Amino acid sequence: MDLYNYNKTMYKPLPAYISIGPSDIDGVGLFVVEDIPAEVVIGITHVYDHDFEDDYIRTPLGGFLNQSDNPNCKLIDEDEYKRLIAIKHIDAGTELTVNHPICKTS
Repeated sequence: MDLYNYNKTMYKPLPAYISIGPSDIDGVGLFVVEDIPAEVVIGITHVYDHDFEDDYIRTPLGGFLNQSDNPNCKLIDEDEYKRLIAIKHIDAGTELTVNHPICKTS
């Protein structure tokens, strides 16, 4: 699969290379099914809307994303969206994490 061009196609709730599973961080989380190289744009996590909690609607990608002090991804603000980007190579089986206040664990 061409991970660099995957997200330039039609919207899907989760990319094919991401799955939801039990998390040691908080409840459930997002896990990599196949390796992701650094700098890959994984997808949209949040859409701005001032009528929602924290001013954002979470997509499935944002709804299951957990926070970590040692993240492997970052959120980038783009106009009305937040996008998830890998900040380093992520091996299959690894949970996707960010260090961002919008992804607070309970």
